[in-house]
Amino acid sequence: MERRERSTATELLRAAQLAMANRTEIEDQMARVHAAAKEESFSGDLRRRIHAAHPKMLLHHFEEAAGITGDELVDFLEGTGQLTTAQVDAICAKLGVKLADTAA
Repeated sequence: MERRERSTATELLRAAQLAMANRTEIEDQMARVHAAAKEESFSGDLRRRIHAAHPKMLLHHFEEAAGITGDELVDFLEGTGQLTTAQVDAICAKLGVKLADTAA
């Protein structure tokens, strides 16, 4: 094998390893997103509603409405970040969701 062929093979191997690492990272992130959406809480319900709004509404619609970054929204969807009440209110308004009064 010539030097150039070895170099190309090494580059391809590194690219494949990087792709596998990225795939694992994405799978881990999706597992966190699904687990957070299953939470029996207001936040879990809000996450489910955000997911259900797709593809009609994209994530950037919620980011713009709440004045947050994509990373902040993803952190919330993964259950690793929190939103302020003003940000939650803005997302709920975008979704057309109102808090139901269940007190009797």
